[in-house]
Amino acid sequence: MTFAVQTVRILAIWAAAKAVGIDLDVRVYYVMGPLLFLVMLVPFTLNGFAVREAFFVSFLGSLGVGADQAFAAGFLYFLVTLLMSLPGGLVIVWEGLRGGKRPGIEHG
Repeated sequence: MTFAVQTVRILAIWAAAKAVGIDLDVRVYYVMGPLLFLVMLVPFTLNGFAVREAFFVSFLGSLGVGADQAFAAGFLYFLVTLLMSLPGGLVIVWEGLRGGKRPGIEHG
């Protein structure tokens, strides 16, 4: 399951880069992906924001990609990730507002 999730996330990075005109083989992103996920764990930023984009610029820059394109790919990946998390966030907010009992949790 973890492998499948990571594969989908890496393909999302590749698609974001492709959308801003970066034409690199998808295998490059299989090297970049795991490193990026470690970078996103940096605790002193909002989900690694800015650190992630700097990583995109650094990593893709070493492959000859311009800084503007690399930053755009990182930012687009951030936006796609944010948009994809909205349904889950809405469910959490809805459940919090509803305040109903959940099965298996004792309320005292």
